[in-house]
Amino acid sequence: MSDERILAELGPRFRVERGERVWWAVRAECAADLAEAGFGAGGDGELHASALVGRKPLFELRTPTSAYVVRRFSHGGLWRFATGRRFKDPSRPFREVCAAMHLERHGIATAEIAAARARRVGGPFWELDLVTRRIDDALDLGDLLGRARRLEVAPRVVSECARTLGQLVRRLHACGFFHADLTPNNVLVNASVLGSARAALTLLDLDRARVLSNWSDADRRANLRRLYRFIERREERDGRALRRTDYVRFFTSYTPEREAWKADWRAVARDHARADGWHRLGWLLERAFGKRRDVRERSAQASSSSSSPKDSSSVTRG
Repeated sequence: MSDERILAELGPRFRVERGERVWWAVRAECAADLAEAGFGAGGDGELHASALVGRKPLFELRTPTSAYVVRRFSHGGLWRFATGRRFKDPSRPFREVCAAMHLERHGIATAEIAAARARRVGGPFWELDLVTRRIDDALDLGDLLGRARRLEVAPRVVSECARTLGQLVRRLHACGFFHADLTPNNVLVNASVLGSARAALTLLDLDRARVLSNWSDADRRANLRRLYRFIERREERDGRALRRTDYVRFFTSYTPEREAWKADWRAVARDHARADGWHRLGWLLERAFGKRRDVRERSAQASSSSSSPKDSSSVTRG
């Protein structure tokens, strides 16, 4: 999709500016609020480093009526050492807005995007930002599984989330949505599920998402394998939070037909086993050269050193 078409897709819901030095799009109902806080095409206002767990760096911006999370795009993996926060494609956060609008049209919950911005920082490079409304009283599924490993979450809650996650992924694939980083860390669940409430999920981090007109079994299973790989790595490294019945709940919710869900599970597990060695090598290289640890490892250590449980709002993400 061309840059012009991407910006045109935002339609009347966003006010769009495009210049040589800055691209800026703001949701119409958020424009005055952000402007009063000093955040716009040319300024950041008063940003505060966020304590939220998520892809860093995250900042928060508070206004008299709302709280926002500002995500500054940064490269992951080994690429971050060469490029840091500089990107050649200024359209990336605006593509994410289009992806969020696609989900909204299909009734799938995602963080409400208030604004997107690209600012030139020299030559062909841009720094990219995305602003979303903060979601409170929620925690991400990665943190919930970590709590389950520490026996702080009832097995019923884990099973409920596995079932609901399967339904969410099924709906994503039904509307042609390919999430590029489908992991538990990018799915929020209402904190009330820790009591007796049903799980309600919100999808986060739509960067590099795609909408496919025709899904093949290979496409579906590749997306499922990304999720499976992330979960299995942590299950092996940190201990088991999921029972076999939780996997069954996920796959039967994703593909209710008996033979179909079994075929999906077998194919995903088989492909995971084949590729596991290469992925482990990549993780070892990143840990060796990056010296960066998963934020959930730090959170788990901090939690184990304190007798009081974490406030669920500390793990919400924008």
